[in-house]
Amino acid sequence: MSVEIESDSSPSDNLETYSGVVFDVLTPAGEVRIDDIAHGLAHICRFGGQCERHYSVAEHSVLVHNLISRYYGCGPEAFAGLLHDAEEAYLGDMVRPLKQHNTFFAEVSHRLQAYIRDSLGVAWSDDIARVVKLYDNVALRAEAAQLMHSKGKDWQWDGVPELEGEIDIFGYSQKLAKNVFLETYRIYQPG
Repeated sequence: MSVEIESDSSPSDNLETYSGVVFDVLTPAGEVRIDDIAHGLAHICRFGGQCERHYSVAEHSVLVHNLISRYYGCGPEAFAGLLHDAEEAYLGDMVRPLKQHNTFFAEVSHRLQAYIRDSLGVAWSDDIARVVKLYDNVALRAEAAQLMHSKGKDWQWDGVPELEGEIDIFGYSQKLAKNVFLETYRIYQPG
C-alpha cells in the first residue's frame, strides 16, 4: 500500500527542531543538524518508556555503533549504525509492535532516513543494512535482558547472538547521552 502525500505542505507538517530549524517531516526538507539529532535522540526513551530506567535512543545508537566497530572497525558500517535511528529525532520512537503494522509511518520513516543519510554522507547498501540490523538486534537483546521486567526471556531471538555479559547498559543522563553521541559522530568528521 502506497500513501500519497500532497506536495503542498502546511505549517502543521513542519517541526521546529532544538536549534530552531523548521523541518518538513513528511516530505523531508530543511537543514539536518547533528546537534538536533543528538538532542532529540537523547530525550527519547527506548521501549516506549516501559523499561526499568531511562535509556535513550542516543545511548542505544552509540551501543550499536560500538558493537559494529568491534568487528568492522570505524568504517561505513559503524557510522551507519550510529545514525540508524536518526529519523526518530524528528518522528519519535514508535514501539516495534505498532511500527511493523503502520505502513504510513514506515514510508515516512524510510524517506526521512534516506534524506538524513544523504545530508550527512552516510553510506548505505544491502550489506551495510544487514550488518546494522544484526547489531541493532544484538543491542536489543542485551537491552531487554538488562532493562525489561521479563529480561527478554519470552522474546523471539531467531538467530540473534547473546552477548549480554559483554554489553553494559548505563542509562546515561540526557546530557551525557547527547555528548557521547556527538563525540562518536565526530570520529567520522574530517579535521
